[in-house]
Amino acid sequence: MTETIMYEWKKNGAVRKKEIERDELLARMCSLVMLYPEDNVIAKQMVEILPQTVTLKVDKDRYEDDENPKIYCIDAEGVPHSIAIKKRHTIIWAMLDKYFA
Repeated sequence: MTETIMYEWKKNGAVRKKEIERDELLARMCSLVMLYPEDNVIAKQMVEILPQTVTLKVDKDRYEDDENPKIYCIDAEGVPHSIAIKKRHTIIWAMLDKYFA
């Protein structure tokens, strides 16, 4: 498995791509699991799936229209795994947005 994840971020119809460090994003999600023991379902899902993820796709255009927007973690076999992240999970969204802010 590579040390990086290809992060594809779509906003206003434009797709931007960037390689991000897998360990950095994984460490951030692990810290959320420990910091928020009562509300860490999304972070736990991310911790489980990030080690196999080669591409992470976030569509901010759909985020605006969907109450429960999803991100897609695509593994080495090309299989997409979706994680629904409600808009109220602002910390997770802020962590994902920071790469393209």
